[in-house]
Amino acid sequence: MLEAEAICREGPPASVQAFQPLRAAALVLDRVDDATVARFERDMSKKLAWFGAQLVSVERVEDRVEAFAGAFLRARDADVDLIMAAGASSLDPLEPLFAALIQAGAKIEKHGVPAHPGSLFWMAYCGRIPIFGLSSCEMFSHKTILDLVLPRLLAGDRVGREELIDMGYGGLLARYMAFRFPPYEGRSN
Repeated sequence: MLEAEAICREGPPASVQAFQPLRAAALVLDRVDDATVARFERDMSKKLAWFGAQLVSVERVEDRVEAFAGAFLRARDADVDLIMAAGASSLDPLEPLFAALIQAGAKIEKHGVPAHPGSLFWMAYCGRIPIFGLSSCEMFSHKTILDLVLPRLLAGDRVGREELIDMGYGGLLARYMAFRFPPYEGRSN
């Protein structure tokens, strides 16, 4: 109790930030079929819209380093606030996507988050713009590590390596924690 009081004397123990109407771009590998891309675009648009954000583009990208690097730079230059990448293998260290991130000037913050589902989640920054990877469960499931990261990004927070590691304490994505997540489609998750 004394420690809590001391913290409160230093300043507010918590703050509330409004979600910002950010613009997101998605880069999807061309190996992902059309029906999957359409479902992803529909579901991600609903999720972002709940926060007041918008999915402004979904670009199919050829599975080559130069193609990915060019797509990252086009998205950055299109004045988007965050970039998602889908369809790449997070487990493959030779995945062209990761070489393209470096070529585009991005810095990887964390590869893998100690939370499930989401252990294959990765995050990078290209300047101020967060870039993160979506595995198949994050493309379609309502409760993944993305649902813990996305609200913070949409509130203007920078989510780095330490914050991602801290999300691994456990229980944050358990079924009994459903109250933590917005009803993106107007129903309970």
